[in-house]
Amino acid sequence: MKELFEKGKFSAIFHMAANSDIGKSFAHSKIDFRSTFETTYEILEMMRRYDVDELVFPSSSAIYGETSKKLEVDPKRWTTSSRSFD
Repeated sequence: MKELFEKGKFSAIFHMAANSDIGKSFAHSKIDFRSTFETTYEILEMMRRYDVDELVFPSSSAIYGETSKKLEVDPKRWTTSSRSFD
């Protein structure tokens, strides 16, 4: 990962390396831990070292399950942050 950050200048990172298969998470907990927590830590550390302030961390509906409710979003409540990790 360090080589990637050294080669390019990034304004944001899209972190999509999590496992949404709960059954697989239990069956292979060490692999799941590595792909979720350790990778997230490494990404955050590289972002800190290379001065990248924006992180997009999407999630899938598999984590939350099915829902019949429609999500009501009020755009006035959206906020942005430019906090760094220092």
